[in-house]
Amino acid sequence: MGNFTWPEWMPLPQDTPPPSAPPPDPMVAREERIANDTRVEQALNQFLTAKQGALFGAPNAFYRTQGEDAIHAAPVVSKNLDQLRSNLLDGLGNDYQRQRLGDALDAQMQLTRDAMARHVAEQSLAWQRGVAQDRIAILTKEAALHHNDTDLVDALGHAAANAARAHSRVGDGPPGGEAEDAAAATARSGVLGAAIQARLDRGDTQGANALLTQVQDQLDPAHAGPLQGQIDTVQRLDAAKDYADGIASATPAASLEEIDAQHQAAAQQAAADHADDPRQQTLARHFLNQAFDTRRQELQQGKDGPANAVETWLNTPGVDGGPQRNLPPPAVLSGLDDDALRDLVFRLGRDDRGIGVMTLPYKPPMDETLDKALVLQNLTNVPEGENTPSQSGAGIVPVNHASDEVTGASQANPQLAQAPSAAKPAATTASPGVKSSISENERDAAQSLLDEHAARAKAELDVLASTPRTSDDNKYKGPLPADWEKRLPIDTLKKLNESAAQYGVPRNLIAAILWEESTFKEKASAGPTAEGQGMAGMSLGAQKDLITKAQREKNPERESELRTFDRMKGPAAVSMAAEYLKQLYDDNGQHWPSAVLAYRLGRTAVHNWLGGTSDGVKSNAEHWEKSQAYIRKIFQGRSHLFDAENAPEYP
Repeated sequence: MGNFTWPEWMPLPQDTPPPSAPPPDPMVAREERIANDTRVEQALNQFLTAKQGALFGAPNAFYRTQGEDAIHAAPVVSKNLDQLRSNLLDGLGNDYQRQRLGDALDAQMQLTRDAMARHVAEQSLAWQRGVAQDRIAILTKEAALHHNDTDLVDALGHAAANAARAHSRVGDGPPGGEAEDAAAATARSGVLGAAIQARLDRGDTQGANALLTQVQDQLDPAHAGPLQGQIDTVQRLDAAKDYADGIASATPAASLEEIDAQHQAAAQQAAADHADDPRQQTLARHFLNQAFDTRRQELQQGKDGPANAVETWLNTPGVDGGPQRNLPPPAVLSGLDDDALRDLVFRLGRDDRGIGVMTLPYKPPMDETLDKALVLQNLTNVPEGENTPSQSGAGIVPVNHASDEVTGASQANPQLAQAPSAAKPAATTASPGVKSSISENERDAAQSLLDEHAARAKAELDVLASTPRTSDDNKYKGPLPADWEKRLPIDTLKKLNESAAQYGVPRNLIAAILWEESTFKEKASAGPTAEGQGMAGMSLGAQKDLITKAQREKNPERESELRTFDRMKGPAAVSMAAEYLKQLYDDNGQHWPSAVLAYRLGRTAVHNWLGGTSDGVKSNAEHWEKSQAYIRKIFQGRSHLFDAENAPEYP
């Protein structure tokens, strides 16, 4: 079959067109459009969330940065947001979504860049201002370090003023103007003031005042006022100190009493000299107190020198190798006053009556002769192993046991005072069937033994009272301060003066007791467990003992007063303490060391110890140690400090 050639005149056959697609379903088209838009909104939400974290929420968020940090952070944040934009666009499914999201992200990025630019501009200004302020602070510190170089301080002031001007020019403001001048003046004033303050801090008041005078017109009032106030105060202090030193050193004194009198006169003179200047009067009184306290310390140190020499001598063995019984060399004796010499004789072994003094610590002789003496004194049987606690010899008054309460005031150890109370003194008439086998000579010998025992015990207390206090004593409490009258409330001091006069008790002894018991605190030892309470450390037993005394003396007014007294109140405590001290003084042969020990440990305990029936005073080592410190501080190394002829005089 040959090839057929389509004639040119014959039309070519036409291709049959494909069938046209059916029209899209309107519902499907609508849902597809909604899906595209939702995906775009979802991606936009992702961008906004990430942008908020980068700008606000993250620990290193852009708007958290300040100054120089904000400037460096801006490019980094912009780059991160651009990268986020690209990642979101790449994750979309079609061009429609990318077009819609791209337009939205471009708008967001433009807003973000504008806001970031404003923050950068603000922080740039803050950075510049911060640098200028740092420069001013550095210059101010430099002026304080070189405060003695006036020329350098002046140059630093000028530099600070220039830095302040630079600070004021940060931004769009024009140079110069009142605000810039004010800032420069304030910066210079701060530098000059720092140099003046540095001189004051180093005690160079004169130099500080000279520089203040030189630059007065360049200082801001806020700087000049406090500096001038400090200089005025230092000058006042110097003037007050010079005034006090001049008065205190004008007249020498040979005793603490003379120093006290001079101190009081100086205080009165200061009040008169500064009557129109209460502030200077107060400062002068302060330095007077210091100056006279120094004189007291110097005088006491002068007395402690001989006391230390005495202690060294007493600790030196005697010629026989035993305790020292000889007087020290004249070099030591010449430094002792009459009281110190008398105390030394006590301690060497004989008192002024020739009675032998025991070797410390003394133990009472609980032997048959003493037992017989005790039987004789009480006219009653003595159970085996016991002694009856009542003697009338040696100036010891029998204890009144009208109350079973402990009768000590301070009661450092209530058991010490309570223990002997079980053995109450019998009646002063003989019990039926008791026959005395003691002859007249034995009676005299027994009484002599009781007298010597009481004298020995009191002599031991005299030795203790005449011993200077040790540094360990102050671990309990320091001695009575020289200005004790000023530390007491006015009503308490008034009652102390009245009670001292009423009962014949030295007022400084009452004060020393109050200080040791409470350091003048009305509520001392308050609580249900403490025996001794209040300013005077009074126990309820001691208070009841005074009530019994008032009943015995038929003094209903005092009895009623004592029943209403609150020992936690200063005036009431002082009144009871004074009367109780007087009672203890009389009970113990008018011997103040015994009275003070009884005040601390209890009336019964000390009475029995002096009478030879008990050594309970020393049975507790800790309480005895505290009691020794108590007595040493009360008597200040002078056992006769409170005797009538030696008691300090007070106005």
